[in-house]
Amino acid sequence: MRTRACFTSLVFLFQVVLVHSVIADDASRGPDYIWKNPPGGPNHSSLIQVIANPERFDGKRILVDGFVQLQFENMALYLGKESADYHIPGNAVWLVFPDGFLSDADKQKFHRQYVMIEGIFRKDHRGHRSVYPGALTEINGIKIIKKMESD
Repeated sequence: MRTRACFTSLVFLFQVVLVHSVIADDASRGPDYIWKNPPGGPNHSSLIQVIANPERFDGKRILVDGFVQLQFENMALYLGKESADYHIPGNAVWLVFPDGFLSDADKQKFHRQYVMIEGIFRKDHRGHRSVYPGALTEINGIKIIKKMESD
């Protein structure tokens, strides 16, 4: 009887660990963020500094804040809402997300929000029509830092 109780407890513990590990794999998604790996490696940089000094940041993993647009031919992180409203690409960086990183629902959730985003800056990747000062590629994470109401 005691052996059976031990075995049952062990099976239960195994199921808990298994379920927890499956949940932990998906723990990088939350109501206001998606993160492939925990943030912390890159330095938090100013988007203004990145735009003004693209050579200094080229090839580096950076973490920046800005106002994001996630539309066809306008996947960019802008300095602010006004730059996005008037589509001023000189005040933004193009965004290149890994395939499958954002679902359509994710795009709607993050679109036109102030976000923190992590990726590798590439000064020679100029985005749609080559009008941006560079791009964030190999994006690792995005998090809403200020929730905006729909326009």
